[in-house]
Amino acid sequence: MQQETQKILGDFMGDSLRPFSAKGECGHCNRVRWSTDHTVAVSVEFERKASKDDIIRALVNYRSVPQSVDSPSAPPQPVIYMEENDRPQPRRDVERRAWNGVFVGRLCRSAGA
Repeated sequence: MQQETQKILGDFMGDSLRPFSAKGECGHCNRVRWSTDHTVAVSVEFERKASKDDIIRALVNYRSVPQSVDSPSAPPQPVIYMEENDRPQPRRDVERRAWNGVFVGRLCRSAGA
């Protein structure tokens, strides 16, 4: 899971992927028995401190190759940040499934940070 997170947050360099490099990373997968979705909790430690607003801005402004080449199956905004304290939830957000993006929420600073 750590490797996949680094790939998702990484950059393309020519024809190869440069994985994201975090100072420390720990991942937990909270698999919910849904037929279509799952949830993941990820903790990262950056080399320099980032505010919650900086992280949210980076997430909502993220675009990748499918968006740059106007792929018809690519969502225009691949990452959606949900402000609600109880979101995202696969069952409650099932109507958004057609969006084909990633829903992120509940961003918080860890107790030791």
